[in-house]
Amino acid sequence: MNTILKVAKERNFLSFFAGMMFFHAWIHATVTAPIYATEANTFFVFSLSNGTLLISLFAIILFSAWVSSRTNHRVFSYALALMGILGTLLMGFENYVTQVSNVPVILGTIATACSTGGLLAMWGEGYVRLVSPRAQIVATFSAIIGSFFLYLFVNSLPDAISIVLTALFPAVSVLCLRHVLRSERIEFMPEQEQSIRSYNPPRKLLIYIIVFSVPINFLNMQISSTGAVVSSSMWSLVYSCVLLIIGMSIFVEIVLEKRKTAVLSVITVLLTTGSLLLYLFASSSSNLTLMHILMYSGYYLFVATFYSFLGMVASVSKRNPFQTFAIGNLVNAFGLILGTFLGFVVGGLVPPWPIIATITIVYALFFIGFIFMPQAKRNIFAIGNESIAPIKLPAYQSIAESVQNQCHNAAKSFGLSKREEEILSLLIRGRNIQTIADEIILSQNTVKTHVNHIYQKLDVHTREELIITIERVEIPQIAQ
Repeated sequence: MNTILKVAKERNFLSFFAGMMFFHAWIHATVTAPIYATEANTFFVFSLSNGTLLISLFAIILFSAWVSSRTNHRVFSYALALMGILGTLLMGFENYVTQVSNVPVILGTIATACSTGGLLAMWGEGYVRLVSPRAQIVATFSAIIGSFFLYLFVNSLPDAISIVLTALFPAVSVLCLRHVLRSERIEFMPEQEQSIRSYNPPRKLLIYIIVFSVPINFLNMQISSTGAVVSSSMWSLVYSCVLLIIGMSIFVEIVLEKRKTAVLSVITVLLTTGSLLLYLFASSSSNLTLMHILMYSGYYLFVATFYSFLGMVASVSKRNPFQTFAIGNLVNAFGLILGTFLGFVVGGLVPPWPIIATITIVYALFFIGFIFMPQAKRNIFAIGNESIAPIKLPAYQSIAESVQNQCHNAAKSFGLSKREEEILSLLIRGRNIQTIADEIILSQNTVKTHVNHIYQKLDVHTREELIITIERVEIPQIAQ
């Protein structure tokens, strides 16, 4: 727990946490509860929402290079915030204009889905600004929990006030994201990169995402086929219980960290499959709320897990973070659409085929979940917290090796990137700009830019001052 408190003090953590919290609270309010309360056709609304999300994410993948430029980045984020505000107001407008209730829901669904897709991709850039894998994990799970508190508070207010405040959530999220993006991207040490890559095979992660995206809409379609509707007050009860279950699950995972035991993956699978079995064998209206509690508890634990792993993949991947998060969430949207269509088809079958189909999905989740779930046997909060063994220096070193080690220590002390560390070592060894550019195959202008960054971070103005500063960097004591 002390380590987690230290993480909360790291750079960008609070801004990231606040932004993600408002973003997910907005999703709870606009994408979930209002859709089920609408009189519009559930299959149509689900397909429209997830289909629009899929298209928007695909467009972001195609134009990620354009979006990631700083100027376009700012314009794009503000446009997404405005779209989210308008979509929220349209969905809130449905509650007051019943004679055209479907029109605001449809327009609001399209607007919120487009805004959601864009913001999901943009938060990929936010993840690579956090200083460690552990910070990414803690920030994600904390934001998910905080979003439920925020949603429950706003939902308890009068409808008009609740709608207006909810409409402001995407704008607040974008402002927090803009603050995070002002800092430079963090580059992990080689040991951390190797550790993360071994924990997160991208293909395995994508299979996990698509498989666990299917059940929630599959079950929603099954429930909607019975004509059952969850009221607004009941949604507060559902989210309150979901908050409690998620909080307890994460607490247990943190407590078991020292024992190197993982339970979060098991809880996710049990909650998801449990909701399906509860519907199958006890589908009375009295169990409707309980089914939603189990279903959404499992789903949001799954969401927090795959966001965390996507963040770590983005940190060590050469791919644009926009693309990494867009691809991950594109697969998620495809799984949601697949679940919608499976639920629609199965709901139209005659017994016993709905039972057979549901049991098949349950078994598939059990086996595929434990095979492809990242870190199924490892505590997620232990990732990125491993102590790296100190490197013992040889008894005798060449001048070049000595300079390299000293520059490595200086890079860690002053927060230099790997490229800046490489250029720093060449500067200390007397290389000029042209020689450095030729040796590491970069343009002279790029090398000059890196040199300027090095001088700024070390607060020096001449090469002599640079050498003196590097000489004064203390070498850490090596345990004998």
